[in-house]
Order: sequence, then structure tokens, then C-alpha cells
Amino acid sequence: MRAVGDAQESFRPGAAGAQLIPEMSQLATNAYIADNQKLSGLPGNDLPHWLTSRGITTVFITGVATNLTVEQTTRHGTDLGFTVYVISDCVAAAGEATHAASLANLELTTAGCLTGDDAMDWFRA
Repeated sequence: MRAVGDAQESFRPGAAGAQLIPEMSQLATNAYIADNQKLSGLPGNDLPHWLTSRGITTVFITGVATNLTVEQTTRHGTDLGFTVYVISDCVAAAGEATHAASLANLELTTAGCLTGDDAMDWFRA
């Protein structure tokens, strides 16, 4: 994918690539799922309220397009008062230089970046 517009239809509700994988379906019964067509995963839905109403103050971000949706959602969450970490080995960008630059920016502007192993250690603590 070179641009979000190139793959827009792939991310529409009902598209095969936008469906939960079977391994996640069971978790979805107790989770909040929002269909979002914005660069940030937080506006246009009540996810921020859902999180705060449950006392959740820390958010871990994974996803595609480190320099686009991941950065936008992470910064937005930080602006809303959440402690936001990017899971650095669970995000990607079209190019390694772009990916690395985004992670460097996020390291400075959010709670920072963790690896998946670091995040799992955080949950175990």
C-alpha cells in the first residue's frame, strides 16, 4: 500500500480484510469495537468515554501506517489525557526510514515506545 486511498475499500465495514480473525472473535464479546474511517481511532465514536468510564488511563497502540493512523491516534490519545504507548514491533509503515522517524517522534511526544515483550511484562507486573 502506497497511500491510504489505494486501499480504502479494503478497510470499509464488511470488507474481508476488516473482519476480526477467528482467534479474536471470542474476545470481541467483552470488548468495545468501533468502525472508524478517520486517521485517529478516537474521534467520531465513544471509545474515549468507554475507556475512562472503566477507569482505563493507559492505552497501547498497534496497527498499520506508523506515520499516519498510529501517530494520529497516539497523539490524540495523549491530548485526551491518556498515557499512550506505541508497541514498536507491532506497527509498520511503507518504508523503514518513515517508520523509524515516526517512532522517534512518538518516543518524544507520548509515553514512549515499548516492544510487545515489554508490554506483556507491564501487564504481568
